[in-house]
Amino acid sequence: MMNGNYLKYFYWTVKKNSSKKAGEICHKTQSAISQAIVKLELSLDTNLLIRYNNRFELTQEGKELYIFAEKFLNDFEVLQQKLQEPTVEKPVLRIGISENYLVKINRLINLFLQSSVSYEIQIEAWDGEVIRKKFAEGLYDLMIGIHFEAADRIPSTSFEHNSIHLFDDKIGLCAHKDHHELLQKSHPIENLLEYPMILSKHSKKALQTQLKNEANKLTSIVLTNHPKSIPDLLQGTDYISLLSRSSIPVEHQQNIVFFNEKSFSLSFPIAMNYRTESHFGCENARKDFLQFTRDNLHLFS
Repeated sequence: MMNGNYLKYFYWTVKKNSSKKAGEICHKTQSAISQAIVKLELSLDTNLLIRYNNRFELTQEGKELYIFAEKFLNDFEVLQQKLQEPTVEKPVLRIGISENYLVKINRLINLFLQSSVSYEIQIEAWDGEVIRKKFAEGLYDLMIGIHFEAADRIPSTSFEHNSIHLFDDKIGLCAHKDHHELLQKSHPIENLLEYPMILSKHSKKALQTQLKNEANKLTSIVLTNHPKSIPDLLQGTDYISLLSRSSIPVEHQQNIVFFNEKSFSLSFPIAMNYRTESHFGCENARKDFLQFTRDNLHLFS
């Protein structure tokens, strides 16, 4: 293996035409420089210099190694300078996304990254209730999920926020495909309301409010704090549920059937809530992402 220091001593000896001057540059004695070049020749099993009393000439191998050494030392210097440069940390944009909508939002984020490499983006996808809590605690610049206007969902007293409407999520009445009510030709609403209902805990209040406005009433309710567990709970039971198709895990999508019941067909706005305090997080990153979102709302059409 070639010794890098020996290569450097050889280069400066040839460049300055003197082992003494090479020693001054490399902070070595003239004798140490001469010995290093001999060791380099031994390691390469070739003669690099033809030595005379007070001078030397390069062999053909020596001429080729000199060209190599010059490039090697120049490249090494460039690399060393690069490694010593202070690392510039990119501003961070922190985004919390309700896991039901991660796939849709990823497309927007990918396009943003293609247009801007100025920011680092940190994405967390959780249940909507977790995202809202973390957003309220100041852990995200942006939050994407169902837009609840109920005051207890996003405490407006703790920070300033605003929102951009992205699209509407459709929620409908559904059951497991083996539910005997689905075998009937018609499903009177009175019959359906007799069955126990499973709802996601975080959407219960909003669903009840909207259904009340539509003059419907939910009676027997089972609550879960994890919406993705609902399709599992529906299997082999008489339960029914109100779910959006996007909230149903892929492995359950063939097992859940929606009733054609318009009075239980609901829409919820999916919005991007964002912090508006100028001192919070990276304001420029937030503004750029929000403007990019406004310019690309057609992605959610």
